[in-house]
Amino acid sequence: YGGMDIYQSKKDASGEWAEAVNLGPTINTIYNEGTPFFTVDDSKLYFSSEGHHTMGGFDIFYSARNENEHYSSPTNLGYPINTTGNDLFYNPGWNDQCGYYSWNIKGQTKSCIKSIVILPEELLTEKLTGSDREDKKSIGKQEDQVQVGGYQTLNNILFDYNDYKLN
Repeated sequence: YGGMDIYQSKKDASGEWAEAVNLGPTINTIYNEGTPFFTVDDSKLYFSSEGHHTMGGFDIFYSARNENEHYSSPTNLGYPINTTGNDLFYNPGWNDQCGYYSWNIKGQTKSCIKSIVILPEELLTEKLTGSDREDKKSIGKQEDQVQVGGYQTLNNILFDYNDYKLN
């Protein structure tokens, strides 16, 4: 469909791989697509694309795959994951609640690996017009709280030695 496209191949019961099949125009554009990763349960495909309405360069997208193996229209992961640079190699981790990806600042030759944690919906605090709901905990001031589907950057998070729990 364009430059680099994403293909898929299936392994049959005897362990043989079928011929690779192009994922078609829902995933591939006239520009370049690459760095595909599936979630562990194969329900979502994460990939990078120069098409599909990017912020600049490659952006990271995901597309849900249904039981008929059709893909939904790709969703851009948005800022701050995507930047005006090339954002590539998003790996959804073992449970799709964390992610790792290559990140660089536009104009620089070095990249680093960033990681994110995707908070479960029940831990996110809705933007409220009054006091906090008692059944949810919030992080930060009321006006800075994360809404479902939103992002929050947390800097300088400290843990006790050999422990994973937030203090």
